[in-house]
Amino acid sequence: MGTKKILNYELEFSNGISLCIYENRAKSYVLITLAILAIAIILTPIIAAIFLIDAGEEIPFGFILTCVVAVLTSGYLAKLYLWNKYGKEVFCLQKNHLSYYCDYHFFKDNKQDIQYQSISVYYIICNRPKKITKKLIKALEPSKKSIICFRVDEKFIYSKNEIPLGVIIELAQQLHAL
Repeated sequence: MGTKKILNYELEFSNGISLCIYENRAKSYVLITLAILAIAIILTPIIAAIFLIDAGEEIPFGFILTCVVAVLTSGYLAKLYLWNKYGKEVFCLQKNHLSYYCDYHFFKDNKQDIQYQSISVYYIICNRPKKITKKLIKALEPSKKSIICFRVDEKFIYSKNEIPLGVIIELAQQLHAL
């Protein structure tokens, strides 16, 4: 049918339904700080190891443990940087199949592929999911934002970011989940 791309989401109705919710991009100084920290934390043990090897010293176990912690910390900061710069959540709905993953531009995480018998669309109000119904649509303000939630059989799949209620309603109507 078509594609809508407005602000932080993209909704496409062709060959199924595809919803991409983009992470709100962080400010430049935050991204630069994350990148510098990630690089500094990974380079520090590498430089220290070069000096130890050059001096002919043995590498102690504590140093190896510190290197492992540095790699894990740097990896986490790099993942955080990628999410805040390129991150998006992707929901792909086809007949009786939901695919969800977080796209970090260079890799995908939290991938879920679910075959389902029934699906319902919810929005979050007061930290609780509320089902979108025909009766409720008239009372909702389409411009307000909420987290979208899919109830796939008995399992709930939540988005991390908010989108307008109008989009959630349109998605529920397209899925005939009202």
